[in-house]
Amino acid sequence: MSEPQIVCPHCLLHMSGCALDTGHNAWCPRCGGAIAEGRRMKTRTMVALAMTLSLGTLCLLFMPLVSFSVFGISTDATLLSGIINLAQEGQWIPSFLVFLTALAVPILMSCLLLFVLFAPDSHMRRQSMVALGYFKEWCMLDILLVGLCVSMVKLGDIGDLHLKAGMWSLVLGQLAMAALLQGIRPAELWQRIAEQPLKNVDGLRSCVRCYALNVASAEYCWRCQRHLESRPTQGRRLCWMLLIASCVLLVPANFLPISYTTSFGSTGADTILSGVLTLSNAGSPGIAVLVFVASIVVPIGKILLLGIILYRSKGHEFSPRRAQKLYKLVHFVGRWSMLDIFVITIMVTLVDQGVLSQFEVGPAATPFAMVVVLTMLVTMRFDTRWLWIQDEKNRRQRDG
Repeated sequence: MSEPQIVCPHCLLHMSGCALDTGHNAWCPRCGGAIAEGRRMKTRTMVALAMTLSLGTLCLLFMPLVSFSVFGISTDATLLSGIINLAQEGQWIPSFLVFLTALAVPILMSCLLLFVLFAPDSHMRRQSMVALGYFKEWCMLDILLVGLCVSMVKLGDIGDLHLKAGMWSLVLGQLAMAALLQGIRPAELWQRIAEQPLKNVDGLRSCVRCYALNVASAEYCWRCQRHLESRPTQGRRLCWMLLIASCVLLVPANFLPISYTTSFGSTGADTILSGVLTLSNAGSPGIAVLVFVASIVVPIGKILLLGIILYRSKGHEFSPRRAQKLYKLVHFVGRWSMLDIFVITIMVTLVDQGVLSQFEVGPAATPFAMVVVLTMLVTMRFDTRWLWIQDEKNRRQRDG
């Protein structure tokens, strides 16, 4: 009988004589990627957190987050009204993106998790698990919470701000989301759906999506039905196209006004950079640095790093382990570019007191939102196995 074999889904390293226990974590000795994740959260805990996340997110639809008043004229801000106001100003893409990341995805993620936990084994249950893996990348209640704090700092010198019940619902939902994302183990959930044989497995292909081992002749994963590539090469061209489009959109996103603010009859246009300077001059250097990093440094740095990683992954000498660490960094911080979109969503709702104060979204909002979406799609499409395949080719060429 053949000895158990494991193939790292991140770098294609073949490991013989390994039998994994689903109760423990395991990492690849070459690339450091997770090849097994132990069970850390009980079912009842996941259910409680999923229901808390759904309830907290649903409350954001109608409960006001904050109240803003100038000379006795008061306005309550709900997330739904901010989304509607963005759409009414013609900012359909930012409006849909806020709706997706702050309302739809958290609720869908909670429902999908409950379905995966309790539904009988079926094709729909497996596809729900696949969707759950994609949706967790787009759940951004934490960024919404920071965006709300930035908006409050911006408006602190203009009028009076008061926290409302929706703010506490947001905090509750964010805590539940953070606990779920930290505690959920996709490999353990896939084992619930269809358990992987742990002994005498002769598989030579490991599925990137569900970690299942498949025999060498398999074209599709037996568990999640993903198409298996023994040496994946497709997708680089799409990544380059998305990255080039991001570079083009980055120009109007940074040089066109992202907002117009009217205060006591005086109207001023703000780009992303001038907004950062305004925060700094208003005595909030910490918030200014946060916005500068999230809205300027992260988008530009993400495009540059992704370009370097893509370039190095095709025919050039490089350290694949270092490139993979850079990719993980880009993947982690990239979503924080959404901060400015959430800020203008809150501002457009709160600042509407006629001639006293008004806030309008500028033309830079749509290209900036597109930059966020496109760069996130690049990180989701990029395959770290490209790095290790090219490293093997380089080694063979050096060895003659």
